Amino acid sequence: MDKASRLHGTVLDCTCKCELRLGVEEMQDFQGALKDLSEEGYAKLKASMLRYGFSFPEFVWHAPDGWKTLDGHQRLRVLRQEGWSVKGGVPCVEIEATDEREAKEKLLLAVSAYGKVSAQGLYEFVSAADIDLAAFELPDLPGLDMDAFNAEFYEEPASPVGDTSAAGGKDWIDLVLRAPAEKVSAQLLDEIHKFAQQHDLSFITDDESRPDRRYWGDWKKGEIVKPE
Repeated sequence: MDKASRLHGTVLDCTCKCELRLGVEEMQDFQGALKDLSEEGYAKLKASMLRYGFSFPEFVWHAPDGWKTLDGHQRLRVLRQEGWSVKGGVPCVEIEATDEREAKEKLLLAVSAYGKVSAQGLYEFVSAADIDLAAFELPDLPGLDMDAFNAEFYEEPASPVGDTSAAGGKDWIDLVLRAPAEKVSAQLLDEIHKFAQQHDLSFITDDESRPDRRYWGDWKKGEIVKPE
């Protein structure tokens, strides 16, 4: 029996707690063609479901003719296409709506993104937990170009001017900011980061307690440069 045959009929663990459980066949699509799922996105979603189980509940509306899915259509698509089920039924949260119009308005709210993920914020967030984003295969995040993010924070950059380094070199000037440790706050470093970014500068600190804040600009990894 090949791998595809073994996976067909897989029963996923439910890794969230919900009292309402429904069978896949009970849940009707309600989103139509509102969102697309690329082949790459499908593969990532499928892999994440196999790895983590069914981790988040579906949002459903109990319409007069049955249960309508407001949010979670792509995971249902994977369940149906792969012939999978969820142990104990698909976990759901019932969303109240007086009619189809209100249900669709709430569906739009569910798929909307109010906040945007910042590149620096994401880097600090995953670094604190030592998460390898390349291995994690994170899906697209609202307002963030993942290719540009990986290039900025994880790829080794080419030296911008001849044979130079983070310690300085030809056509480079190194400035050293000296201050008592208690005066150098995270807010101050953030402001210096922003200034460096706005003026196309590179910024390096010797704060070994915060490796995620050590580099800004052309150098994100490499030798730590400390003032003499």
